[in-house]
Amino acid sequence: MVSIVSKGLHFDEEQELICTIKGASSIVEDTKILYLDLFEDARIKHNEKQNRNDRKIENYFNHISNDNKRDFAYEIIIELGDMDFWVDKDEKFKHKMIETFKEQIKDFEEVVPNFKIINYTIHFEESSSHLHIAGVTFKDGMKNGMEKQVGKSDVFNKISLKEIQDKMRLYCINSFNRIYNLNYTLKIKEEGRNVDINVANMNEYKKFKREQEKYKKQLEELNNKTDELQNKSN
Repeated sequence: MVSIVSKGLHFDEEQELICTIKGASSIVEDTKILYLDLFEDARIKHNEKQNRNDRKIENYFNHISNDNKRDFAYEIIIELGDMDFWVDKDEKFKHKMIETFKEQIKDFEEVVPNFKIINYTIHFEESSSHLHIAGVTFKDGMKNGMEKQVGKSDVFNKISLKEIQDKMRLYCINSFNRIYNLNYTLKIKEEGRNVDINVANMNEYKKFKREQEKYKKQLEELNNKTDELQNKSN
């Protein structure tokens, strides 16, 4: 794995809303470096076996970038607690999540060894604290093409996503309780929460999530008003 220099904690000037723990300012450049470290030997070996120049790969990053069927990197989002949990927590409590999320990175690397992390950033600017992880999936020992290749379906699929989420949920709540000296338990996992979101739909997903939280709050207010009216009626 390429050695990625830790950038330390770089907070936004407005109330420390975002901090990048690992990675440089350009995810694209970091990804190119990781591709060289991860795939260059396999690319060279592949080219040495080719008799035709049109079958050689000059730059694997560009090769994957120009392939409409494959993505050159992926983003994972890890979130603990919803809007209701975080709404009354102060900044000190929220930013203690940095230590929890750092442990989540180590746990994720253990649970998903074929996912090499490029960058991870913690966000505090939305209704709940969450961690963004950017990385590259790969598979080894391939018979066709390069011996080592980008490979999403071998790492993330319907079965593996469930297993990964189950393990990460357990690791996350254990880290949270130890770091915060609390004894919380997680809600029962809802069905259909293992979602693979295409990058083209990511903005729509974030918009939907914000709208969902807004309507949830409005519904709670309406329910409270209904309870008040019922009490008055009684």
